[in-house]
Amino acid sequence: MFLLVVSLAPEIGKLGLISLRKQLMKVFAQEPQAFEAESGQVTAPATVGTDPNAAGGSYVQFGAPSVNFQPSSPYYATFYYQWYKNSSTDGSWSYWSDHGNKPPSTWFSHFIPDNNPASFDPANELYSSNDYNNFKWQVAKMAEAKQEVAIASWFGPATREDVAFGNIVNSFMTKPDNPYPNLRWSIYYEDEGFADPAVSTIVSDLNHLKDKYTQSPYFFKIGGKPVIFVYADAADGSAMAKRWKDANSQIGNSFYVVLKVFAGYATDPNQPDSWHQYAPAVRSGSHVPYSAYVSPGFWLDDGSLERLVRNSADFENAVKAMVSANVAWKLTETWNEWGEGTSVEPGEQVRFNSATAKDEPDPGGYQFKNLYIDILNRNLPALEAGTGAVPSPQPPPCSQVATTLGAVEKTIGLDSQGTYKIWSRIYASDSTVNSYYLQIDTDCPIVVGDNGAMPSREWVWIDYKDGADSNKISVSLSAGVHNVKLIGREGGVRLDRLIFSSDLSCIPSGTGDNCVLGSASSPTPAPSPPPEPTPTSSPSPPADNDSDSDGFKDVLEQYLGTDPNRACPVTRTASDEAVDPWPPDFDDNRVVNTFDILAFSPHMGATTGSQGFSSRFDLDANGVINVFDIQALSPYMGRACK
Repeated sequence: MFLLVVSLAPEIGKLGLISLRKQLMKVFAQEPQAFEAESGQVTAPATVGTDPNAAGGSYVQFGAPSVNFQPSSPYYATFYYQWYKNSSTDGSWSYWSDHGNKPPSTWFSHFIPDNNPASFDPANELYSSNDYNNFKWQVAKMAEAKQEVAIASWFGPATREDVAFGNIVNSFMTKPDNPYPNLRWSIYYEDEGFADPAVSTIVSDLNHLKDKYTQSPYFFKIGGKPVIFVYADAADGSAMAKRWKDANSQIGNSFYVVLKVFAGYATDPNQPDSWHQYAPAVRSGSHVPYSAYVSPGFWLDDGSLERLVRNSADFENAVKAMVSANVAWKLTETWNEWGEGTSVEPGEQVRFNSATAKDEPDPGGYQFKNLYIDILNRNLPALEAGTGAVPSPQPPPCSQVATTLGAVEKTIGLDSQGTYKIWSRIYASDSTVNSYYLQIDTDCPIVVGDNGAMPSREWVWIDYKDGADSNKISVSLSAGVHNVKLIGREGGVRLDRLIFSSDLSCIPSGTGDNCVLGSASSPTPAPSPPPEPTPTSSPSPPADNDSDSDGFKDVLEQYLGTDPNRACPVTRTASDEAVDPWPPDFDDNRVVNTFDILAFSPHMGATTGSQGFSSRFDLDANGVINVFDIQALSPYMGRACK
């Protein structure tokens, strides 16, 4: 098997090399075909970059890397609770079952979420935080309520909240049907409100967040720093601020810390990055210039009285005041703390029916449904960058594929009709920037990659299209020359190499040479030596002698002018030795590659005695330099000597 690589050198525009390329495509057309992305005709703004881990040290990048969206101040955020489990999704109930409740008959709340307005269905409406379909409903409502940041309650590594948060930022947010990709996520560090964690504990927890989540483009950052909110209890004060300052200092002040206010917070010597108040039992509050908040109500389901009644007019007035406040943080408290009854998420009130021993809808209670979402929607400003939930871009009609991010065009030659699997070596900027368009001949472009699970910031081989790993790229191609076009689809994507392989079982590794230069299942045949010249009367070695075992007999090397006693150059430096040791290595750099083919250009068509003729390039020793001499390089392409 043979790898054809044609480099895009400045001389490629010359008529002679264009002709040479066409001839080469016919000669070097043995499967599998492969080529370096940068060797084609590259159209701006696609650029060629260098990377020692790329095949040949270079790659093509389509457009400029996209800048991950982060909201700017003021920030509209809400507190989100991810401690809910449903037996159907998780195998058991959690939180809904607190205080001795037995869902789905009874549950810990005076209310029930209304994610299915068509029916009262506790078995499903008492949702799981690990259910993607419920997540889609929630974030779609957050977009409708114009919330830019969700501050997720978190109780430390390996907790139920930690598992749920991992699902959110590393899986749910990456899915193509996520209705709100521009939503950003922060953490609400709850343990500070129930204990006084040591500096070492805080450092360990922050490192866990850094290792697991903060590199995600969906984690909320200010000035490049991941943002963390910290809960506190009534006894916390200056000592808490000192512990958090010390902990953040130990990890290079890499977090943007927002502490909960306490008496004297504004003049405390250990100032965090910002301050907030969490007090949903009060309708609203403001701590200029830091934060303001609003709450729809507070009614803890523990037998106590309602502490803050739900009143939509009061709530709307509070929202208007918050929007007008000159503060950085504008907080809705809360999105879905159902046990305390502070949710703005759609829901309705229930009551216990002793006859059925079940919680049931309360006709005389708060049937707020979408009420609070509507209030937030009509009073908060538009989302700064929209939801980001544009339909996954699909190729328009073939003639209309945009090349605004650049393109690469390349021709390849195949010597037989067959089915070819197409592999692409790609470098994704992140889980959302990981695809390009591939067009072969006049067929419509296909989307290569586009799977959020694809590893990012490393070179990987992929063989699928349209975001589905099961949707393999397998094409039927005729023998002959085919035009291949690589078109940028997402800014920042890098493309190193493509392989068209008729061996459907081969999986490339590294730079893919195992599927190009031969493998255990498809060994590369030993190269056949080129034809020998007709012996002359001058003294020569025996006709069958190959002193250096390089595949070229001594009598042929004598004619070519190469050294029959050395099989490899002394150094890797190109063209630094007066006599070439290895006949196919014209620039004596120990590797047979495109540059050795290009060396033929000034000599093509020359015959013995004519201008441009050199016996060094007459590998078949017949007095004519043509494509058959280049064909003699075929068994050695991509090989290196030692």
